[in-house]
Amino acid sequence: MSKHKITIAKKTYEYEITPKKNGVSHFVCAAAGIDQDFLNEDIPRLLNDLPELIKNEQTQKQQNDVLTIRIPKELKISLQKEANKLGYKSLAHFIRFKLSS
Repeated sequence: MSKHKITIAKKTYEYEITPKKNGVSHFVCAAAGIDQDFLNEDIPRLLNDLPELIKNEQTQKQQNDVLTIRIPKELKISLQKEANKLGYKSLAHFIRFKLSS
C-alpha cells in the first residue's frame, strides 16, 4: 500500500493505492467517495480526474441538510420494521424514499 496526498484549493486530501494481482490495484480516497478496485492502466486517468471527483463529492456533501425530529418510539420501531421488510439498508434511506415519492 502506498499513501499519497493531493492538494486542491489549499486543502490536502489523502488517497491510497494498494497493488493486487492480475493488473489490478485497490484505490481509496474518502474525500472522493472512492473505495474500489481499478485496472492498473486506468489509475493514471483516475488520478487525472481525482481533483474534479473530490470537488463534486464535497459539493454533494454541502448540498445535503440534516433534519432532526423526535417521534414516538413505537413509530420508529414500525418504520424500521417496514424499512427492513422492503430491503432498505437504513431507516434514513427508507424515509428519504418515502419523502421523494
